Amino acid sequence: MASVFTTVSPSNGVVVVRFPEQVLGGSQSVELAAHVRAALADDATTIIFDLEPVEFMNSTGLGLLVASLATIRQSTASLQLMAVPASVQSLLQITQLSQVFSIVESA
Repeated sequence: MASVFTTVSPSNGVVVVRFPEQVLGGSQSVELAAHVRAALADDATTIIFDLEPVEFMNSTGLGLLVASLATIRQSTASLQLMAVPASVQSLLQITQLSQVFSIVESA
């Protein structure tokens, strides 16, 4: 099965993980965790989740963000959510997670 997440490292210490159109959990949780672990193993200082492509995210997908944040907080790296679509921003606000995540417009 092809990867639904893509990772790029635009500069030293920064890793950008681009999300797919639909974030539903399931096998995506294993794949995203692998991307996060790989970034941390490569001594990333900032991990950016590029959410621009996301058209739909369910509650399990939201859980992926929270689980990733918990993993990243155990290291010295930071997590930023970039280009958050209105539908995901609404989810973050309803759940008050917009106060927990660092949200940026662009890298």
